[in-house]
Amino acid sequence: MKFRAAFQFPDIEDGGHASREEMLVVNSAGYEETDDPGGTMHRKKGRKDYYLAYNHSGRMKVKTGGIIREAAAGSVFLYKPYEEQYYGQYDKNCLMANYWVHFTGYGAADLLMKAGMQEGALYEAGIFQELPPLFDAMISEIADRKPHYAEISASILQQIVYLISQRLTLNEQLLRIQGKEMLLSESLHFLQKHYMKPVTVRELADLCGLSVSRFAVLFKAYTGQSPKQYLIWFRLQKAKEFLAASALNIRQISALTGFDDQLYFSRVFRKFEGTTPTLYREMKKQG
Repeated sequence: MKFRAAFQFPDIEDGGHASREEMLVVNSAGYEETDDPGGTMHRKKGRKDYYLAYNHSGRMKVKTGGIIREAAAGSVFLYKPYEEQYYGQYDKNCLMANYWVHFTGYGAADLLMKAGMQEGALYEAGIFQELPPLFDAMISEIADRKPHYAEISASILQQIVYLISQRLTLNEQLLRIQGKEMLLSESLHFLQKHYMKPVTVRELADLCGLSVSRFAVLFKAYTGQSPKQYLIWFRLQKAKEFLAASALNIRQISALTGFDDQLYFSRVFRKFEGTTPTLYREMKKQG
């Protein structure tokens, strides 16, 4: 399990901090990576502040509108003040990585209304590569408490909210696309099923009946990544699962996840995860 959090105001009985003097206040923010399905949070009466979470990988269970739903990777969910909160790891078969922030202020409701996210709900936004660095920066600002950290963390939160809103708007536009362009989901399913094999953009474009250039533009708008970037990201998620839950050696995992060259696999893993496959496995064993 990996956990990191920073608090501008302490959580007292999950009460948060209700600010009527500041436009936007980040009370706390954090990150959790786990494969333990037992950690479900349930606040029947909610909190005094807003809660926004982004599920970067794995699956979660989230209760919205009185119904417990499955939240896939790329999901965003929002709870309003005093709204019941129920969320947690969906099952033990996949690694969950989740970012979250508690916030308040007299301008919070207006920010969410402008972003089209005024209702507490589960949003299928898609996987962002831009959000994790922003959440990390916000957490660091609060933890370091340098001059103007409160204002900087609030500005980062605004950027996060508007990026999510931008993606949701793009997704709505994509839903209006008719005919063959709606076959993008076919290419995602194909990539996820055949991630261990060589896959070309031409092959994916042909699957959708689109030109390579048109397919690349739509794929980037839908996922936030190029087809090559998405394939590498998906392979790394599978590699992390193997490292955490199997006794396979690095060479075997490299081959199973589509990296023919073990050294290249290690370089890519270190670039995106900030550590080597071996150290990642040791960290997971230590819990």
